[in-house]
Amino acid sequence: MGIAVKKRQIGFQNLPEDLIRASLSLPFPPPYLASDHYTHQLVSYLPPLRKTLDLIEAYYSRTSWMILPVDREQASEELIPMFYAKGQPVDPNSASVGNCHDLALLFSLLACGISMNCHDQTLAVETDKYYHLARAALSLGDVLERGSMATCQALLLIATYAKHDRGLYMREAEWKIISTAFTIATSVSTVCLCVFARAYNGFR
Repeated sequence: MGIAVKKRQIGFQNLPEDLIRASLSLPFPPPYLASDHYTHQLVSYLPPLRKTLDLIEAYYSRTSWMILPVDREQASEELIPMFYAKGQPVDPNSASVGNCHDLALLFSLLACGISMNCHDQTLAVETDKYYHLARAALSLGDVLERGSMATCQALLLIATYAKHDRGLYMREAEWKIISTAFTIATSVSTVCLCVFARAYNGFR
């Protein structure tokens, strides 16, 4: 299926073609994506701070019984200050590709925040948009060569989103994502592997 056809799929509306390609190419993106230019594009899609906080709180309020790959403290004390300043999203031009996997983690939290808390189909485009932005952000930094705790966490959240919102095809794809997360976790640290193991047990 060509990129022009795929662009008509839900969640691709109004996204630049380069970011669509980045989402579709995960985990093996073309080298040209490793550029601050695309990080700047992605940061420009961050919602206002109030909406971000509401969606993150919605995610945690519905998943308090689960063992989560990212806790509230990390979201509020690390992710939010990284991408918001003085109540506003950071200047897109100040972002760098070095933060792309943290950005992916934030976008994946937003996608899960909507998908787990609303059955309104009118929001399907918005939640899919954040899902594809998360995948695109992961693609900007090679997930296998530059894998980190944030990379593993974002992949687990993307798989969680796929599990809750997609059909049979995505149920197959989610296990491929989890396998990639496991590979990264084993190479990062024992702490990362423990995070993966706890989240994976809850995921099943």
